Amino acid sequence: MKDNIFSSAFSSALASRLHFVGKYLTLAARRYPRSIVTGMILLMVLSAALSFTLMRAGEPSTSFSAKIAQYPGTPPKISPSALLEVLALQSELKSFADKDEPGPLDSLRMEQILKRIQQLNQN
Repeated sequence: MKDNIFSSAFSSALASRLHFVGKYLTLAARRYPRSIVTGMILLMVLSAALSFTLMRAGEPSTSFSAKIAQYPGTPPKISPSALLEVLALQSELKSFADKDEPGPLDSLRMEQILKRIQQLNQN
């Protein structure tokens, strides 16, 4: 197996550079400790200010059930009969999904069920 001479030359050159950088940073930290700590604190304050103002993400989207859970006293906007119909359609849809291979009539019925559920949710 051949040794790659470029990787050893690169690693030794990189090691000497890193040693120089580390030595320089150590000397700078010993000479100016107050300035470095002050700079770090200022950068942390700037980061906190940006994260809570300009870079703040928008409102997280919540599902309909999570919104209802937030306000338990508000009645649902769907009528009880429509809710029962949706539950019945969902159980029928689940029975189709449990089949190994639904036939073409099953696929048509599933499409009808999904369209009806969408209609009930829009009303």
